[in-house]
Amino acid sequence: MRASDIHRIDDIRTIRKDNSVVFVIVAPKERRQGRPIERPCKIKSHTNLMFFPVHAYDVYKARMAMIPCSRPHINDKNLTVNHLFRYVNNSEKPLTVDSISRNIKSVSKFMVNEREQIPKARAIRATLATNAGIPAITQAFWSGASMLDNHYQLSRDINLNITETILTLN
Repeated sequence: MRASDIHRIDDIRTIRKDNSVVFVIVAPKERRQGRPIERPCKIKSHTNLMFFPVHAYDVYKARMAMIPCSRPHINDKNLTVNHLFRYVNNSEKPLTVDSISRNIKSVSKFMVNEREQIPKARAIRATLATNAGIPAITQAFWSGASMLDNHYQLSRDINLNITETILTLN
């Protein structure tokens, strides 16, 4: 996800299931027929608690995001977003896109050796997923299946657990 997508997660609309969390990104950069969309993003649990993003969500929600943090959408003041990610020192204030970007970059630098270029945040997931053999179709939010069927003809396995495949202890 882009930092701007993370900033636009509407936590009021988050659905927490047994082994997954479904976030709704309100009016991301992508548009359909010139109109803003809502994009779901499902994160599945991992068998290793060290990499358990669903558990991390539960803990974060209980400690930082128990009180709603509603603000007008950054690009459309008619929309309201209950921000999930907030400042540690002031949980009533949502993190800015720039702060999210800086946090992602500070964590990303641990992924590379000295003198190597830090990868772009938006490319990390796609690169790791592709290297792990996950079909490209499961990584994207496409406007329609017919475009994929006619032009790409890739696997459409939506039951694939990207979290489990990418995050390993090896």
